[in-house]
Amino acid sequence: MFDATSVSPRAVTRLWTRPGSPVNCYLAGMPQRTCIGCRTVDDQAALRRLVRRGDVVVDGTKPRAPGRGAYVHAGCLGLAVRRRAVTRAFGAGAELDPSLSAELERVAE
Repeated sequence: MFDATSVSPRAVTRLWTRPGSPVNCYLAGMPQRTCIGCRTVDDQAALRRLVRRGDVVVDGTKPRAPGRGAYVHAGCLGLAVRRRAVTRAFGAGAELDPSLSAELERVAE
């Protein structure tokens, strides 16, 4: 029997697209996203979606804002800023909304 935990992530990604694949059935429960701060894969529901509006990066989780998004854990926002992952995801002119930074840091506590 196929065991999805014994396969490399790259192989899982390749198998994900095959209809009827055991991996496709195994992972079909919740969409997975990568946190730009800690670079770990987690359920989409456990992460906050950041979206660029003009030159400001805002929370686009609920309601889901259109456009290019990046996902971050509430406690990883400071790490994402230190690693320049926010700038890498949204471009050089993007600045984090101060209210978003305060809100996400408060949620992490």
